[in-house]
Amino acid sequence: MRNTLERALRLNRYVVSSVANGDEAKRSLTDDLADILLSDVSVGGSVNGFELAHWARELWPALPIVLISGLALYDPPVNLMTDPSVRMLAKPFNTAALMAVLAELLTLQSSGPAV
Repeated sequence: MRNTLERALRLNRYVVSSVANGDEAKRSLTDDLADILLSDVSVGGSVNGFELAHWARELWPALPIVLISGLALYDPPVNLMTDPSVRMLAKPFNTAALMAVLAELLTLQSSGPAV
């Protein structure tokens, strides 16, 4: 799945930094701010995607986040799901759906907060 997503993102002219699990994602985000965080809820490592999102939100409050999951049993934390810069994307999804979510979040980020 990760390789497929990387390929789709690169074909759509995104610069991709890919890691193997949540622990590596935390190290990567500590060193460098990303434009967006895309993570599976079952990211692997010592954290899940929700925990990674909470951690990233603490470090980078304006970071747009997309969490993907194929499991209906996950109950997303309310504070993440009420955040306008966080989206859940259910598997299976197609490239067009992913690109639409990314474009929406990046547009929201570039427009800044509503006054």
